[in-house]
Amino acid sequence: MTPVWLLLLCGVVAAERRYLFTAPKAFVAGTPERVCLTLFDVPETGDLTLTFKRSESGPTVAQHTQQVSGVAGGSKQTCFAVQLPKQRIYNAWMGLEVTYPSAVDYAISGSLRVSTYLSDVPEEHHFLQTDKYVYKPGQLVRFRVFSVDSNLRPISEPSPWPARSGDWA
Repeated sequence: MTPVWLLLLCGVVAAERRYLFTAPKAFVAGTPERVCLTLFDVPETGDLTLTFKRSESGPTVAQHTQQVSGVAGGSKQTCFAVQLPKQRIYNAWMGLEVTYPSAVDYAISGSLRVSTYLSDVPEEHHFLQTDKYVYKPGQLVRFRVFSVDSNLRPISEPSPWPARSGDWA
């Protein structure tokens, strides 16, 4: 999947202290996705918490915590992988919070809605094949229907839905 990057948060924490947080707009459940936090002129070390919830005030689905170290007079980027559990969540709220125990006058926080997809859900494609591409009135039409998964491999199990075949005149 081609990553789609999103500028989630960009702002000034305090005088001359800035940050930039980037993350994918869509996450594939069960697959590590890369997110990055860049700090500009933030000399302290902080505790980062990245939380995913079903809704803005709903239960937490996944959480990632780690320390991020800053730099005085420059910038420092911290990137890490986040993996969401394989659950059917189509939209989630991603919340970012960075607290600095040594500095009580500032913190980083924000949230944004992101999409999530299951990577193991097979996408089926169905094809109808005929023995000819043009028929004359009254000719017998012979056809077959076959299904393949997203990797173009034949689907061998029968469909969970009842199938019915019939004759047409």
